Amino acid sequence: MAYSIQCCKIPELFDRATYVGCITPDNEKFGKPAARGSPECAEKKCVLRNNDLLLDNDEIDKDAFKQYLNEWVATRRDYMPAIKAVKDVCLGNKPLLGSMLMCDSDRLQLCIGSNFLNVRSLAFS
Repeated sequence: MAYSIQCCKIPELFDRATYVGCITPDNEKFGKPAARGSPECAEKKCVLRNNDLLLDNDEIDKDAFKQYLNEWVATRRDYMPAIKAVKDVCLGNKPLLGSMLMCDSDRLQLCIGSNFLNVRSLAFS
C-alpha cells in the first residue's frame, strides 16, 4: 500500500532576493568557516541581516523576527498554528536548544523546522 503524505510543503520564509551576496561559489563548494556552527552559518546570518533580523552584535533580533513572521503569515493563514509555535518556542524567553557548537542561526533553523513539522503533523493526526 502506498501513502502520499504532503507534510513538508512549507513555503520559504525569505524571498530569494535576500540571499544575494550570501551564497558565494566558495561557500557552495567548501563552506565558509564560522566561529561555530555549520559552514552555512555565515550564510544564514547574512540572510537574516539582509532581512533586518539581526542586532548590531549579530544576535537574532527576536522582536523583529516576530514582526517578520506576523507579516509572512498574513498571506499564509494555514500556517498560523506553526508560526504561533515558532514565536512561542523559538523566539520566547528561553534559550534555543541545540549543541553549544551550533551558532544561533543554526539553532533557530532547527527550532523553526521542528515546530513547522510538528504542528503540520498534528494537523494530519
